[in-house]
Amino acid sequence: MKPSFLLFLMGILMPFYTRASLNPGDVVIIEYNSENPDQFSFLFLADVPENEVIYFTDCGWSKDGLFRRSEGLIKYIVPIRGLSAGTVITYTADQKNDNGFTTTGVDGFFGLAQGGDQLLVFQGNFDSPVFLFLD
Repeated sequence: MKPSFLLFLMGILMPFYTRASLNPGDVVIIEYNSENPDQFSFLFLADVPENEVIYFTDCGWSKDGLFRRSEGLIKYIVPIRGLSAGTVITYTADQKNDNGFTTTGVDGFFGLAQGGDQLLVFQGNFDSPVFLFLD
């Protein structure tokens, strides 16, 4: 293959490539509150570079290997200069998108139930996630 064609092909495919710099187990949920306002805290067990994107969802995982699209999604972007292992971050539902968090609905809204709910942490995209923590 000619180098120019290879560069062309990489230019087309790179926007579709999703990378995950963290590994499973590098993020741990250490607090979960389903009473109003919803809140959870997580701990990084590895250093995390700036602008790293991590997603949190209360969508269930279906037997066909995909998320159920019935609840919400929270996007967290690591701040400038990154974060060190051992850093604890807290999300509170009434923060109104402060501190690097953005809340969006998938086909519903993010809301932690007092019974039978879960919190899944992943990188990548919603249809092919790389799980970092399962609860």
